[in-house]
Amino acid sequence: MRIPGLCLLLLLVSACATTSAEQQTLVAHETQIGSALDTIYNTATAEAERVQVTVEFVNQRIAAIGTQTGLTIATLQARGLVVNELPAPLSPTPRADATRAPTLPGLVGQPVATVDPNASPTSVLVTPFRMATLTPLPTSEVEVDTPQILTDIVLASAVGNDDCAVNPTSTFTPDTQEIYIAARAVEMPDGTTVTTRWQRGEAELVSFDFTYDFVEDACIWFYADQSNFEFEPGEYSITIEVNGLPYGQPVAFTITEPA
Repeated sequence: MRIPGLCLLLLLVSACATTSAEQQTLVAHETQIGSALDTIYNTATAEAERVQVTVEFVNQRIAAIGTQTGLTIATLQARGLVVNELPAPLSPTPRADATRAPTLPGLVGQPVATVDPNASPTSVLVTPFRMATLTPLPTSEVEVDTPQILTDIVLASAVGNDDCAVNPTSTFTPDTQEIYIAARAVEMPDGTTVTTRWQRGEAELVSFDFTYDFVEDACIWFYADQSNFEFEPGEYSITIEVNGLPYGQPVAFTITEPA
């Protein structure tokens, strides 16, 4: 049976059209797959870079914490503190045992919360902390000195026209009319109050105080006479205060028996 030429031509054209459509579909699928792979690759690369940056940042923080810990310990030692127990170094490798508390350098004495995997979400275990032992600095009495505005503190039975002591002495008799305590004031600020307390043993006999204007360089004095207390033989002392604070050591003097 012969097929007319027109029919044969139509069959060939139909077959070609079918093959072309299948090829186009295959090419489209390959293109989609290629795009998907590119997307996956780009996403994975970005994620890997992000993870790498995070790891580098964590390592930098670990190094910074270690440096700070070293500086803190060095400072404590420079101030005389003996650090007998140092914090354990931090390892960047995670612990395999998740129930143990991690060691954090630089946080000596801080409790670390540990999560119990078998407990309810609101339950935690607290690992007791251990304090580093520090040797305390030796204690000593610290004297707070008043500015040195009074010098050459002496006793005498009289003062001169310059208000300074005449013939300083620390021995007097019951016949002495007046006992003076004199001192040289240098750069004494305006409004400074000087007090003298006269004592026999622990008993205070009399006290005097005076508030001065600015004194650049001059002698000042206080005195007691027989009207203030009887000059009986014995051991005496005078305590000086400046603005209510003790100044120097008490000044001792003796009243001897009459000859």
